[in-house]
Amino acid sequence: MTMPGYTFHAKLYDEPSKFGIEGGKISKLDVRKDDNLVMRYDRGWVVDPKTQEQKEALQRIRTGLDDTPKKPFKSFDHKPGQEQGIDR
Repeated sequence: MTMPGYTFHAKLYDEPSKFGIEGGKISKLDVRKDDNLVMRYDRGWVVDPKTQEQKEALQRIRTGLDDTPKKPFKSFDHKPGQEQGIDR
């Protein structure tokens, strides 16, 4: 990630997880700007990004770490307007 003044430390799972950011691989993340903590994720947001700049920094970190969130499974026979899953 290259944004002036930002540094971060992250802990990642090998695979996407329900505990990761939006179901992704990052389980813990501390982001600082000019040595001040601006974001912290520890299996849930402790200090969430507030400004557009912080959100951009988060996106760059996630992209740089190849953190892709889990995508929900869609039924093989999914049709528009049809609920997913099986009616019982």
